[in-house]
Amino acid sequence: MSYKTQFELSQLITRTPPKKLGLTPTNKSILLHIVSFMNSSFECYPSAKKTSEISGYGEATINRGIKEIIITKLLTKKNRTNNHIKTSNFYSLNKKELAYRVYGESTTVNKPKEENNSKKEHLAEDGNYYISSTDYYIQRAKKNETLKSMA
Repeated sequence: MSYKTQFELSQLITRTPPKKLGLTPTNKSILLHIVSFMNSSFECYPSAKKTSEISGYGEATINRGIKEIIITKLLTKKNRTNNHIKTSNFYSLNKKELAYRVYGESTTVNKPKEENNSKKEHLAEDGNYYISSTDYYIQRAKKNETLKSMA
C-alpha cells in the first residue's frame, strides 16, 4: 500500500480501530498528532511539548504513548543531534507495518514464510509465530510489564 499524502495516511489511521493497530485509543490519538507533522517522506520531529500543546495530553502521557507506539513498530525514533548535543527526536512511520496491521495477510511484514515454520507454531495477532497461544500471552504480559517499568 502506498500513500501519496499525509492526509491519506491520516484517514487510514483514523478509520482503523485502535485495537487493530495494536494501540490504545489514547496512543492512536497521539500517533495521529505525530502524523500531522509528517512530511512527504512520512518523517517528522515534533517535540513532546508541542505535541502536548496541540493534543491536550500531558507531556508524560505523550512520552509514554510514543514509547508504546514504538514497541508496536508503527513508528521508529532516532535522536537528532547537533555537534553531539541532542536537539530533538526524529520519527519515521513504518508504512509496511501499518499496512500489515490494517490489511493483515496482504503483506508479509514480520511474518515468516510458511515453509520456514517447520514446528507448526501458531500465528498470533501481532504477526509473529509462537509455540502456543499461552506463549503469546506470556510474551505480551512481559512487554506490558516492561512498559509499566519504563513509565
